Amino acid sequence: MFWRVARENEWKSVPLTQTENEQHFFTEIPFHKTGIAVEYYIAVESVSGKKETQPRTAPKGFYQFKIK
Repeated sequence: MFWRVARENEWKSVPLTQTENEQHFFTEIPFHKTGIAVEYYIAVESVSGKKETQPRTAPKGFYQFKIK
């Protein structure tokens, strides 16, 4: 998964970790202070080499949340 503080130029990455269910993964974004907006997207590649992102327009499109 790729993430950054809102409006920064550089994306940072954190690996996804597989759960007991082979189709489920998780990760954690490092801690940030209250009021910070974080942007992120997910990029994966299958063992067959197929690549996908969510949202599909990533990295130009991304999800965002604000720390409360």
